[in-house]
Amino acid sequence: MTTTNWEITEQEHDLLMQVVDRAMRDLTGYPDEPRTLIMDLTACHANGCPLDFAGLLAAPMQDFSHDVYGIRKAINRQTGKLTEDVFTPRYALANQQTIDLTPRGLTTPEGAKRVNTAVQELEAATVAFANEASEFFNEHRTTLLEIADDENYAALREAIHQMDALISARQRKQDDFLRAVAGHPAMATPDRVSIVHELTELQYTEDSEGPWALYIFGDDGLHSGCQYFAKVIEYEDEQIAVEEAMRRAVEAIAQKKEVRVCEGGDRLVFHSQDGKTTYGEGFWEAIQA
Repeated sequence: MTTTNWEITEQEHDLLMQVVDRAMRDLTGYPDEPRTLIMDLTACHANGCPLDFAGLLAAPMQDFSHDVYGIRKAINRQTGKLTEDVFTPRYALANQQTIDLTPRGLTTPEGAKRVNTAVQELEAATVAFANEASEFFNEHRTTLLEIADDENYAALREAIHQMDALISARQRKQDDFLRAVAGHPAMATPDRVSIVHELTELQYTEDSEGPWALYIFGDDGLHSGCQYFAKVIEYEDEQIAVEEAMRRAVEAIAQKKEVRVCEGGDRLVFHSQDGKTTYGEGFWEAIQA
């Protein structure tokens, strides 16, 4: 008498349960209870036709339905095996191909050098694209927000907020990196950074939507990182209220420290130096209105 094998790994079981959950949710009118489908999939996987559960879970509905219903129809519940001449699951592991992407010659110094160069060029291109995309978004953000005021453009408003979050996150990571670099023994003043831009002069904008980044510089011309603030706080661990940001700015200005406030990118909406406002005279009043 043939004994059905029911042994699968814990990881396989977790993925299988997710497949069952999807089937119960998405396959309207599926005739069996979850327990039966669990047994069918387990038996199929452990008795001669191992399945790619991760692939099946993410499969298009047509393929997902094909395999789940097909296994139900073809499984022999006495042996746990499929009737092979009747049905083969599209997400059977036997159907999956493994492609070796290791570059030829990678094990040689020349090959490794070529790969490293290609990776560096790809990273450089990615950074350049991110910079251009950020600059384009910041330049046209006000126009996009005006368009998004129309109730028919709710998706655009959400996309703008997501871009704001992404740009802010990128700026935070840049600041974290610069703070880490500032702590390197080679740096003269730990915990303080000086951002070096390719720009030859400061860039300005009249963005009054936020969120913004507040920079307060010391007498040495360095700052200790930015503090994000917004009209409506979305990230309590990272942002402060407009009123608190203004209090810090006023205090720093009274001490004749340089104060800069930037929008999502690097463009200034407020600038004060030597106790005098050089740009954004009505900025704080405008954002509190």
